[in-house]
Amino acid sequence: KKYAYYEKIKYLKPIVDMNNNLAHLVYSVLSSGSFPFIIGGDHSLGLGTISGSSKFYNNLAVIWIDAHGDINTQKTSPSGNTHGMPLAAALGVGESSLVNVYYNGSKIKPENVYIVGARELDKGEIQLAKDLKLNLYTMDTINDIGLESVIDQVLNRIHSSNIDAAHLSFDIDVLDKSLVPGTGTPVA
Repeated sequence: KKYAYYEKIKYLKPIVDMNNNLAHLVYSVLSSGSFPFIIGGDHSLGLGTISGSSKFYNNLAVIWIDAHGDINTQKTSPSGNTHGMPLAAALGVGESSLVNVYYNGSKIKPENVYIVGARELDKGEIQLAKDLKLNLYTMDTINDIGLESVIDQVLNRIHSSNIDAAHLSFDIDVLDKSLVPGTGTPVA
């Protein structure tokens, strides 16, 4: 059952379990001096990769390249899909078992989050981005100032901050749906 573990979040327990395991693997890889490169089929795994990375690094930046913000919570998500909630949970917002993956509390600071390419945001996501003052580069922004300018701004802000490392997360749905017909959440 989709809602067996929580009324408004699909498959919550298996996703939390998977993310706890993934976080530990990422942390172990970093602790061994290696570079973790994770490929998955659902962006909910971003919570595990951020959690493992943020346990290793004190001040982690996250560059989230996605057509969606993935900053919904159980209160704002119209679909209940957990893959729309990992970044909010990493920021310490949302259902407690998601927020507390691998260790309790938020994993990243809002000022260290860079969402790039978003073009389909829910009302609650827009409000959370405003409330937390997230660095949000929508497709409108990219079209206005250019991708190169956005990349320069993100890199300059990261370099001028006291960042230990950057976590890059790329969701294939950031590409036009004509290029990636196999994605579960296509956006033009």
